[in-house]
Amino acid sequence: ARPPAFYRGSGGQCALRKCRLPSGARTVPGMHFLLCFFFALVEGKVALLREKGKASSIRIPLSRTWTRGRQQFYGTISIGSPPQHFRVVFDTGSGNLLVPAVTCDSSACLAHRSFDPDASETARQVATAEGDVVAGPEDTRDLVQITFGTGSAEGFLVRDRVCLGAACADAVFVSVVDETEEPFLAAPFDGILGLSLPAMAESGAMSLFGGLLASGAVGERTFSFFIGDQGEDSELVLGTPVEKHMAGSPVFVEVDPTGGYWQVPLDQIVVDGTSYTLPDSRAVFDSGSALIGGPLDVMTSIASQIGLKRDCSNAEELPTLGFVIGGHTFSIAPAEYVAWEGSRCSLLLHAVRLPGPPRIILGHLFLNKYYVSFHLGEETARVGIAVAAHAPAVTTV
Repeated sequence: ARPPAFYRGSGGQCALRKCRLPSGARTVPGMHFLLCFFFALVEGKVALLREKGKASSIRIPLSRTWTRGRQQFYGTISIGSPPQHFRVVFDTGSGNLLVPAVTCDSSACLAHRSFDPDASETARQVATAEGDVVAGPEDTRDLVQITFGTGSAEGFLVRDRVCLGAACADAVFVSVVDETEEPFLAAPFDGILGLSLPAMAESGAMSLFGGLLASGAVGERTFSFFIGDQGEDSELVLGTPVEKHMAGSPVFVEVDPTGGYWQVPLDQIVVDGTSYTLPDSRAVFDSGSALIGGPLDVMTSIASQIGLKRDCSNAEELPTLGFVIGGHTFSIAPAEYVAWEGSRCSLLLHAVRLPGPPRIILGHLFLNKYYVSFHLGEETARVGIAVAAHAPAVTTV
């Protein structure tokens, strides 16, 4: 039997504890104490690293592509056991996960990867969005219809293991049996993973980020996006925001949860010294949108105030576009809101109408300039907005 090991406690007294050395460890008389002390340090360090790991970041790389002059970002997830991999848009403007079903024969589905439940040992067909009723062959199942700004999809519900990198949860998702050609046919991604507030999802079981939190897969109730410049990597970060992505301290603003949007009160829009105040307006942070969007009359007024000429001759002389949120002005420079295709240029603004009060959509254009973190608290949600830290542009001679 090994002798007990002694160490000196914080009170200066000798304390006694039993110390078991790792299997195979050998000692000589007088060395047992030193070896026990060493292995205690090692064990303590490992425990500390594990504790830190609970709050660490899980970073999902995002791929960039251009479709019709607009940037799109998507990443890879896996579903099932063994895993089936899909490319999805991580969309804070929607609440559900949708991927094509192997039984879908629409042209948009056939152009992408599809989910086969028979190839997954953990897949269960479920009857309702709550996901707690397993559907048999003769059972009636809910057909879920999801509508987007430019198209729609419908499908049946499946429950299975969904993983974003190392973060996994049991979740209910839509296995799509029919979807419109627009916007899915030409899309480089297979499906959409909604990251809205849980209220926008069809049910709590279909809120994937909520499921990741409930399973303990993500240590901090936060995710964030870094949208890199051309040539930079982009990523979705689950958990603790990455400090190196921020050029300064973030401004935190409490979210208005109405409708499940990640939205905050919008104080004003400022263009060339002219302020636009929209009663009861909201700024919506939408990672599934490329541009700045809003009601037609508002976008028309802003475009008129900007005054871009048709021949683009004044493109470098345009005013800054500012959004006043939480008393802080977040500005977008002309080089950031003007798109070029050869010698032709256009404003990265578009008309969109969402139900409820006036909403201004802040898409990739805003998320590239600012590193935005989304904090889903137990009772309230908030966003953190910080200037994004981009690598210096490389000038070639």
